[in-house]
Amino acid sequence: MRIALFGANGQLGSDLVALAARRGLDLTPVTRAQLDAADPAASFDGLAFDVAINCVAATRVDDCETDPAPAVAVNAHFAGRLAKACAAKGARLVQVSTDYVY
Repeated sequence: MRIALFGANGQLGSDLVALAARRGLDLTPVTRAQLDAADPAASFDGLAFDVAINCVAATRVDDCETDPAPAVAVNAHFAGRLAKACAAKGARLVQVSTDYVY
């Protein structure tokens, strides 16, 4: 099973990458440098996966309240685009959520 982990450089993502390495899982860490979640044109086409884990999130509450557009772009629109990509690939999606933003 091929796993793509989005948000691999974040707090949760980096812990999951380390755990997957210890367990010998076939996990591809995807960072912002590889796919910018805030970019609506970012494509999932070059990634092959059976499971996507979404750890991408804008979580700085004060910033999100002051300027909600980046949080909406990442926490809502990116999650929706990833869900559509998973549906097109026949892949499963694990969506990690937080109560800190909405």
